[in-house]
Amino acid sequence: MSLLITNARGVTPTGDGGPRRGRAMELLYVIDEADVLVREGRIVAVEPAGRGLALSREAAPAQHVIDAQGRVLHPGFIDCHPHA
Repeated sequence: MSLLITNARGVTPTGDGGPRRGRAMELLYVIDEADVLVREGRIVAVEPAGRGLALSREAAPAQHVIDAQGRVLHPGFIDCHPHA
């Protein structure tokens, strides 16, 4: 199965792939308008909207397309809960 999520505000960690604690949790990269391509349950591409994934769409159309309408999309391993 393939899934294309368009028009998302993507949030992803930067730097190495290790666990983050304290100030290191602030090291995030935000893509204001992102396209995310998922194949067989794995994220295979995250790119600014309209760059590159359009070619992937033509080569192998996604079975499902979701328009995120500007909502935030982030990996499940980012602890995004706030503290007052």
